[in-house]
Amino acid sequence: MSGATPPGHDAQHWRYSGDGVIAELFARSEVDQVNALMRTLIRNEFLEPEAFPPAVHDYLAQTDRLPAWADPGLIAAGGRLFEEHGPKLILILSLYSLPFDYLDHKGAQVLALTTRMLSNPARRVTEVCNSR
Repeated sequence: MSGATPPGHDAQHWRYSGDGVIAELFARSEVDQVNALMRTLIRNEFLEPEAFPPAVHDYLAQTDRLPAWADPGLIAAGGRLFEEHGPKLILILSLYSLPFDYLDHKGAQVLALTTRMLSNPARRVTEVCNSR
């Protein structure tokens, strides 16, 4: 894709479509429930839809289909590309970004105080990769 907005694509709609759900979760004090469910995704690939608060369940049901402008073939090609090159890219990003955390005085202090590199290095590397 060249960066142009695809036909039928409303960037503002897709960018902010979940804001109402987030506001409702905060208003109903259901954020902790969603956070707990998301933590279970670390151990379980799927969650029962009924486990989510109604606002989240409804939002996921409404956004379950690809928008008309999405190209399933292109998405599949991206998946195949990541299957082939993803592990190497994650390794490169890990090896690139982790030293920067140690070079930055704030990052080094956090790593030292939390001892995350000793207690759970794989998780810490993943966090660093996701923060860049």
